[in-house]
Parts: sequence; structure tokens; C-alpha cells
Amino acid sequence: MRMHGHRSLMAEGNRIGPYRIFEAIGQGGMGVVYRARHVASHRAVALKTVRSADYLSLNGLRREILALTTIRHPGIVRMVDHGTHEGLPWYAMDLLEGETLRRFGERIWSPFRSQPTQRLYHTHTPTEETPDAVEASSAVALDAANVERPPAAGGELGMVLSIMRRVCATLAFLHGEGFINGDLKPENTLLVDGAPVLIDFGLAAHHPGGSGREWLEAQQAMWGTLDYMPPERIRGELVDARSDLYSVGCILYELIVGEPPFTGSPPSRMRQHQFQPPVPPSERVEGVPPDLDRTILKLLSKEMSDRFGYADEVATVLGDIAQENRRLTNYPPGRAYLYRPRFVGRSSELAQLVSLRERAATGMGAFVLIGGESGVGKTRLAMELTRILPSSRMRVVTSAAAPLGNSGAGRVPPLHAVRSLLRAVADYCQEAGADATDRILGPRRSVLALYEPLLAHVPAHDALEPVAPLPVEPARQRLFRYLTETLTAFSQEKPLLWVLDDVGWADELSLAYLASMSRSDVENSWLFIVGTYRSEEVSDPLSALLELPHVSTLELERLDAAEVRTMIRDMLALPNPLERFITFVERQTEGNPFFVAEYLRAAVTDRILYRDQDAWCMPDQPPESGRTIESLPLPRALRDLVDRRLHMLSPAALQTGLAAAVLGRELSIDVLREVSKTTEETFAAALGELIRCQVLESLGGGEVRFAHDKLREVAYGQIPSDQLCELHSLAADALESRWSDNPDWWATLAHHHTHAQQVEQGARYLKLAADHARDTHANAEAIALYRAAIEQAQRVLLRLSADAAQWQRTMAELHEALGDVLSLAARRDEARTAYAEALTANPHCTPAQVARLHRKTGKTWEAQHQHDDALECYAQAERAL
Repeated sequence: MRMHGHRSLMAEGNRIGPYRIFEAIGQGGMGVVYRARHVASHRAVALKTVRSADYLSLNGLRREILALTTIRHPGIVRMVDHGTHEGLPWYAMDLLEGETLRRFGERIWSPFRSQPTQRLYHTHTPTEETPDAVEASSAVALDAANVERPPAAGGELGMVLSIMRRVCATLAFLHGEGFINGDLKPENTLLVDGAPVLIDFGLAAHHPGGSGREWLEAQQAMWGTLDYMPPERIRGELVDARSDLYSVGCILYELIVGEPPFTGSPPSRMRQHQFQPPVPPSERVEGVPPDLDRTILKLLSKEMSDRFGYADEVATVLGDIAQENRRLTNYPPGRAYLYRPRFVGRSSELAQLVSLRERAATGMGAFVLIGGESGVGKTRLAMELTRILPSSRMRVVTSAAAPLGNSGAGRVPPLHAVRSLLRAVADYCQEAGADATDRILGPRRSVLALYEPLLAHVPAHDALEPVAPLPVEPARQRLFRYLTETLTAFSQEKPLLWVLDDVGWADELSLAYLASMSRSDVENSWLFIVGTYRSEEVSDPLSALLELPHVSTLELERLDAAEVRTMIRDMLALPNPLERFITFVERQTEGNPFFVAEYLRAAVTDRILYRDQDAWCMPDQPPESGRTIESLPLPRALRDLVDRRLHMLSPAALQTGLAAAVLGRELSIDVLREVSKTTEETFAAALGELIRCQVLESLGGGEVRFAHDKLREVAYGQIPSDQLCELHSLAADALESRWSDNPDWWATLAHHHTHAQQVEQGARYLKLAADHARDTHANAEAIALYRAAIEQAQRVLLRLSADAAQWQRTMAELHEALGDVLSLAARRDEARTAYAEALTANPHCTPAQVARLHRKTGKTWEAQHQHDDALECYAQAERAL
């Protein structure tokens, strides 16, 4: 593999963690593998780390560690240790000795390299690189000169089929655990005593399965090894387990024919993978059975739905062709899983959005909100809009609002829903330089950097100016104006598609900003805003946004019967439908896609639907659970479905899930590990189970999130009160050690301290968070936080151990600050009440403080033209002095 300008290799004798480094035994663009030895135990290992600290490398290795931490299988290299060194992740695995599948292929084909295989009906130029010849064994030393075409697999067809059967059995297990390899190739498979072992997971990812809840992610970059790359990855589309099976087809083809199915220049190979059928192996070499020909061509189908659905099917077929009837008893079977279905039933709605998107790309912007009940497919529709978008046409930014409330989520910082957009601006300016910063941000950078600190560090010709102080309402209007001007300038660089999921959950300041955008701000721009919301959860601010004349709405209905049937077949990868089952599910789920997914998962869990070798089956008699298809709990209540799924978890996974529910919708794996208070091994197994059962999903970068918001909500509601208090205390400690100085975390820290009954810390962080919300013009958030802080301060005063005088002063400050924000919000009756409470809260108020509160009360009367009341307050202020 080539070097790509990364940092140099480590010298022999250096240490990474507890391991001493020897020579490098493998290296590539993102990672390097060293031969290493544990300093204390002297155990020899292969140790892998990244070559540089770029995002792709770090994220890739973290995904690899997550995959290998949770998997134990004889066909997958075993990870024995992992950690970080100078901030970079590493892991140690068994040091295996053997021959790579690449070397094996070169060896079996080396006798025939002097006489290339015939390329009947194949017009592509052969590859320019010829592998180094290796000495052929006597078993494959065939006389190629006496045959028109060489034998399949260089005469080792049985051995190749046996190897690839075991590779597929290993993949069946890997896919059942919720992972795909993503970069299968001969270099990444090692033959150890003749048995294949997968040794590299650099692109390991979770395949989506039937999780029910979609997540917004813009187009994926093309990444991998071109000779074995499935068409969907080349196109930047979603990949799943069938993408690995395409790579299996490429490897199998190469081993049998002597070269990959598609050759030529990289652009030519990309086109062939997407559009050109491969020449059947039987037309290239002798001795390919018809069943094998059909199997390989099916694996290499351009559409995922036309390939085999499951790796165990391929393993069974290869075993039958090789007449290898012995069961692979040391290979544990894979768990059954479901596929993400095709996008169905929304072609009309998608066409409308595409039309609006094309108009926006020409300077005629639009703002659309997609509504519908929970689970009806709003996010999937928005996601499809980003998937089909050519990468050169528009820039795509996705955001997801976080839910507020008391179910473990805490509060989010002001302007949270807009921050991904500001980060995209920062990333662009960082790459494009100071001139771009001047064009897009200009003097607005100082104000916007208060909400996204990355903006303070982008290249710029001028230093960051201090923010000019303004009264609160003018400052809020300045913020909104700066956001719109920046958004307009950013979209002029390249038309912008901004997709905001669950906009109904957005924080008050974000919703207020969206509502502040005028018709001309939207329609005279290169901007297309698409939001989703739950029709059963429309708040007053969202309702106001929906009523704006320049905001269009699109309401999604449930799927019809034919669309549900298509969805079920896709999720099961069924070539032949199980009519009885499909008809029953179609009737019971009433067209809600999320319910369909949950129903299928329940059927698989209870083995009402199960895989036997290579096919889905339904038992003639009720399974051990005693349930039949008719007795399966109907997905009428989402909460009941979620509760059922949680109770299927092991005790360790359930407890880890409860800890995750306390931490919120998205969370750090390191923080979760600390709050869970389990051993590394137990935590790794529990986390793997939560991901495999689609309770949690990996975000990469050491982060996970709940696969559906109801999972977190229901899990949080199941925590006993004493355990809940302890978990919030552990969460507060873990987060405080990391983020106590970060204003974005003050509200969350207050939330955890409050629920841990740590009232003094809770009150302190609530005041800090309220002051921050006020200073950043999030008035509604500030009001709610001040009131919560007052409630906590009152609890503190009831404790005999508290410093009464200090907390009386704090209580007065909180009431006065609350009154100030209420006055700005024109809620003057409430403001006067708050000022009166401030006067009585602290019996030790100075005359100046008393006078100030009377003057503020007078101004609220004056704003309502109640001049007599105002004059009386001003007189009281004079008397106080």
C-alpha cells in the first residue's frame, strides 16, 4: 500500500500504551499495523493505529474498534486490547501467521500467467499490473499450453469454494451482529491453517436493518477499493449487508477467473460496476458448473434487491456446489436481521420537493415543512431528497432538533437547531480562506461566534471585534438579521439545501429565527429549507411558523396495502413472499412504516418468523414461546412496542440502556461507560447488544444515539426513583469533569444535579444557564431557567445547613433577573410580580437595590401608559434613597 503524506512510521522500540513497537507489517492511507509485544506479559500482537488525526482516519478506526469489541468468531480476528496514545486510538489483535487470500490467488494462478485467460465477448483492456510470480506447488502445476482455456481457479476450484463458503458463514455472523465490513478484498482475509480470517474492518459500519426510525445523513463519500466496490457505494447511496455480498462476488470471480470482473482505468471500472454485466466465468475458464455461474452473476447484480439476501444463503449454495456437506460446527450461526426497505409510496411528494429544489438552485428559494404522525416516514422522505442530489448541484446541511422535557434529555443551548449550519459555514471558511470569511461573515462573525465558537477561529483578514452592546430586543433582532445575511451569502457561494429534522422540538431561539425570515429572505435566495414535524405534537411557536404565507406544508398519509407489501418483502429480502404472513402484517399495521418494522422484529424475536439455513420459514406448530402469528401483540401503541423490545434485553444491556436514557438522545460512549459503572468487558458486550438490537445506533467519533426517541423516553420511565437519583449523580460527575466551563453544558449539568437531589449545585448551574440564555437573547429559555433556579434556591433555603444570607441574596438576584426578561418579553404583570418577590426575598437589601427595583417596576407601568402608578413607584425609589 502507498504512503499518503501522513506522519512517519514509529521507530522500533517506541511504545503505544503498554506495547513496545517493532516493525510495521502493514500500512495504508489511513492506518498502520505494527508487530508489537506487551511490555509486562511479552505477548506478541498486531497493533493498529491511525497515520494521522484527520476525521476519516479517526472515525474509521473507532468504528473498527467498536465492531471488534463486540464480536467473537473464529473467522474474525480477535481484539485483545485497545486505548488511546497521544490522543489517537489504537487496538491490539492476535498476531496471526498465514497467507493472505491475495497471495493465495496469485499462487494458484501463477502457472498460467504466461498465457492469459481468453476474454470472449469482453472488450475492456486488461489490467496493467501483473502480480509477482510465485513458485507453483505441484498440486497446481498444470500444463496450460495443452488447454484452450485454463481451469477454473487454476485447478483449485474445490479449495476456493471451501474458503469462500467459510467467508460467507463469517459474514452471516457479522451481519447478524449489525455490522458490515464495507471493504472486503483479498488483502483483508488471512488463511490460517487453510481457514479464512477477516483481519481488517477499516470501513466497518452498522447496516440500518429495520430500525424503523430514519436519521438524516447527507450523501456518503465514495470510499473503498474500486475492484470490489458495489455500485451503490460508487453512487454514494446507502449500503447494507448485500453490499458485502457484491464484494464477495468480485473476490470469488477473481479467484475463479484469475482477474477481477471489471478491469481498465478507474473511470472505466466505475462505469462497469454500475452499468455493465460481467462476462460469465464459464466463458473465461473451463470447469465452472452452471450453478456457480448463476451464483456469481447473482452476487454481482447491479441492484441490491436482485442479489442474494443473506450471506448464509451464499454459504449454503457454495457448499452444495462443492459437495461439501459437512456442517461448519465451529462457526456460530448469525442472528436474523431485517433490511432497510426501498423508498416507496412517496414519489409524488418527492417530485414536488425535487422541483422546489431545482428552483432554489436558480435563485428562487423555498421553505417546506413535512408533517405526519410519528413513524409515517417524514425523515425518510427528507433523506431521499439529499440522497438523489448530485453532489455538485447543491450543498447539503442536515440538522436535528433535540427534544426538551423531563425524560432524561435536559435542555439544549440557545440556537441549537441552527448550529450545524454555522458549523458548515466555519468548515467552508476554514477551507476556502480569509477572503471567503470576509464574503460570508464579515463583521457579523463576532456575534455569531457567541453561538458557534468555531467561527472565532476561521481564517480572516481582520481580528474578531468586540460585540457592541445593545438592549436585549434590538440585540435579538440583530442576531436574526446577521443569521439571514450570512445564510444568504453562504448560499450564494453554492446553492444550499438545509434539512431540519423534528423542527417542532427546536429550541425557542431557533424557532423564533425561522419565524423571523420574511418572504423575500426565502424566495429571493439560493436556499431550500426543508423541515419535518410530528402532526400530533404542534406547539404554539411551531403553529405560528406553519401559518406563515411563505412556508409550504406537505402532509404525509400512511402507505397503502401494495406499498406495505413491497416494504415487507424488502425488509425480509424475500424472493418468494410468505403470503399468509405478509397479508396478516399488512392488515394489522394499517400502513404505518414504523409499526411494520416493529411488527417484523417482534415476529423474528418470537421465532414466529425464522431463518433455517438459507430461507425465512414459519413453523407449522407454535414455537417455544407458544405464540402464533395471530397471537402476536399488535403494534397499536408505540409505547407498548418499545417496552416489549426493552424487556427482551439481557440485564446488563438493560442497565446500560437505562444509563444511556439518563444521558439523553445522543451521548458519548466514554461518558456512558463511566455512568454504567461496569467492567470494560461487560460494558462492551452490553453496548454491542444495544446496537445489535437497534436500541442504540453508532454515530461514529465515539458517539451513539437512541434509534428512536420513544426508546429513551420509555426506558427513562422504567428507572426506579432511587436508581434514577444515583444515575443522574453519576452523569453530573462525568459531565462536570469534562464540561463545567462550557456554557452549552450548564443547563444539562443543572438538569442532572437537580434530579440527583443536589440542590445547591443544581441552582448554581441553573442560574449560569439562565444568564447565558438571557445574554444570547433566548428569552423564553431564560424565563424557564430562572424559574427553575428560583425553585431550587427555595429548596436550598429550607435546608438548615445552607448559608441563609448568601442564598437570600441569590434569590433576590434571580427574581430581579426574571423580572428583567419578562419585562423585555412584554409580560409586564409577571415582571412586576418578580420585582416584588425580589424585594421580599432578601431582607438585607441595600437602599440602592430597593430603589432600583422600584424604578424597574415603574418602567413596566410607564410602558403601559399607567403614569400614576409609574410615578408612585418612582417616588418609592426616591424615598428608599
